[in-house]
Amino acid sequence: MFDFSLPHYSHSRDQLNYNEGDVQNVHYGDILIRYGEVIRAESDSIPFITSERSDNYKNAKLLDGDIIFADTAEDKTCGKAVEITNIGGRTIIAGLHTFVARPKKDFGSKYLGYFFNSNAFHNQLLPLMQGTKVLSVSKPSVEDTFIFFPLAIQEQRLIGDFFRSQDEAINSSKEEIAKLRTIKHACLQQMFA
Repeated sequence: MFDFSLPHYSHSRDQLNYNEGDVQNVHYGDILIRYGEVIRAESDSIPFITSERSDNYKNAKLLDGDIIFADTAEDKTCGKAVEITNIGGRTIIAGLHTFVARPKKDFGSKYLGYFFNSNAFHNQLLPLMQGTKVLSVSKPSVEDTFIFFPLAIQEQRLIGDFFRSQDEAINSSKEEIAKLRTIKHACLQQMFA
């Protein structure tokens, strides 16, 4: 169902910047901490590789719908994946400690990003993880897992949209809570100053 042959590159954090460049790099640390299940390339912050040209990465460019796995982590978040969308004309590649699964068939946008982070999938990875202090999962291990999906692409899209709307509601609530905490803190400062 997936092509796992797309290369990744091992650019360390000190080779990345958030200001300018021709090539953007999805780093495993960002998959584990910064991104949810879906990266929207037009709006999510993806670092650039300092002083690299897009011509050097023609065979590694990510496409909409590609899944990028973090193949290592210090805990059971190992194997976390993101689906990338809205790439447009950008050159974006998979970076350090990642591998890419490119679907060989069409899937509804965002469906795979949420599926690959579900317990139904991640529980398949847990017995395949190796290591003690740092866990890792191999590309061949992921190739031997099973995926479940509705046959209708429209249904997959609806599922992806539903979970995306839940994420947006959660983020909106977090912003509201942060505002209320700021107001509370200011009130406490004024009241007891």
